[in-house]
Amino acid sequence: QSRVAFGIDGLSRNGGVDGRNSHGHRGDSLTNLRVFGDRNGTELSRQPYGSDPFTSSASIAPAADNYHVCLVMEPLLGGTLHDAFPRRIKALYLAHDEVIAKQMHMDMIRTVIRQLLVSLVHMHSVSLIHADIKTTNVICVNDTTMRVKLIDFGNAVSDGDVSEYYSTFEIQTVWFRAPEVAYQRPFGRAIDIWSIGCVMCELWLGRSLFTDMGNHNLMSSMLKLRGPPPARLYSASPFYAEMVGSWKRRSAPGFAPAVVAGSHKNFMHPEQSMDWDPQLRMQWLKHSLHVQDDEFVSLADALLEYDPEERLTAAEALEHPFFQGMYAH
Repeated sequence: QSRVAFGIDGLSRNGGVDGRNSHGHRGDSLTNLRVFGDRNGTELSRQPYGSDPFTSSASIAPAADNYHVCLVMEPLLGGTLHDAFPRRIKALYLAHDEVIAKQMHMDMIRTVIRQLLVSLVHMHSVSLIHADIKTTNVICVNDTTMRVKLIDFGNAVSDGDVSEYYSTFEIQTVWFRAPEVAYQRPFGRAIDIWSIGCVMCELWLGRSLFTDMGNHNLMSSMLKLRGPPPARLYSASPFYAEMVGSWKRRSAPGFAPAVVAGSHKNFMHPEQSMDWDPQLRMQWLKHSLHVQDDEFVSLADALLEYDPEERLTAAEALEHPFFQGMYAH
């Protein structure tokens, strides 16, 4: 209980899985390990580790063959984004008038999404797909700032291994699943971008964008929010004909007034068709999210693009005007 690091037996930085070097001997492959003392900060040994920008570890040469590799991580004490963000937003709206609170709310979303995109730029640059981005896999560093960390790489997959999922497509949490996965089509890094779009919308709405428990219902919800998927991309899906079959029985495209039962308020809704153009998709998304910030809608629309080839990359998303005025990345 007094340790501040996690130990993994039989793994070294320079050696093999069991700590041996290329000659089969234990030895200098152990010199990059660090062992921490107790919680008062006392360290058993400390030497410069090197210039690796992704670790703050120092070095120690353990005695004999009894050693551990320690994964040293900063404390993440702010809770998951799923739990912490709504609490902070509630406090925000209690402390400020609505106009100021909405501006601050949007700034908080901007701060979080930018950090997640930066993390994806790094992951995707080394051909890795996270494949499980959701608000419960984002941790706030503390209770006072909006610094966050993307966690849980247990489902991460390399670009070259995605075809292993093409028999079942059991990848990504359903609520954050990209349409190409839901429709069982070839997929890649762009599935992470769709998930970021879902997170972004959730942080504004205060609820998950999609709450369906299965693929069929998820595709129906996508149709209601984003309109029909492009036939050129999804017609080969085993689910496309069924989804589109019910959709074609709807009326012509466009916006039309409707009255909510039991209410005197009018609202606008798109009458479903197969002919949604990009402007209609964005207009309906803006209405569905109840948001007035056009740059927010523009980015969300680009992240929730049906076509994975047209969907923004993480690097492209960071250049979006929604982030204008933030510090350079």
